[in-house]
Amino acid sequence: MKHDYSKGPLERGPRGAFTRHSGPPHTICEHYTWTVQGDGTNMAQVADWHAKRNFNGPGYHLMIHEDGSREYGRPLWARGAGAGGHNDRVIHVVWTGGRKAASRDGHDTRTAAQIKALDAVYTELRAQFPTITRICGHRALTPTQCPGYDVEAWRAGRPQEKRPEAPAVDAGSAASREGSGWGALIRHLAAWLGGRT
Repeated sequence: MKHDYSKGPLERGPRGAFTRHSGPPHTICEHYTWTVQGDGTNMAQVADWHAKRNFNGPGYHLMIHEDGSREYGRPLWARGAGAGGHNDRVIHVVWTGGRKAASRDGHDTRTAAQIKALDAVYTELRAQFPTITRICGHRALTPTQCPGYDVEAWRAGRPQEKRPEAPAVDAGSAASREGSGWGALIRHLAAWLGGRT
């Protein structure tokens, strides 16, 4: 039976129990799905992408849709799988979108409803976990454009810096969406490089 991610998080992953955080969360990490707005991306689809990468269920704790509605992935007590080396004591929140048709770059395509919902989620999480001292984007932790903008600069009212030198998503994520194996990975890297040598 398929899990209804709109009702609540998984209690355990398809491959077994989740690993608990080693202590209370200190960071919220924001991501995008790097999909075109309105394409119907949901947590079940993300769970499928992550299963192709041998993740134990979706790597994110929460998903925010274009209309501001939520879906739940991992329980908040469980380590996520959103940023390699940065998953313990980090809550991963993803929003649908971040890609414009015909572009290989990441973009800030959040709707007003998503911005409002993200603010509400962050307020709720900080109230639940007073230990949270940082809200950042995936790009602050690993080399990627995700989530298409500088979360910390935006929240502080500072100017944005583009990160064209970084891929829109990591190669493993792209390969899981565009097919499997080395061929998909090479196609993704070649498209990202765009003929640069």
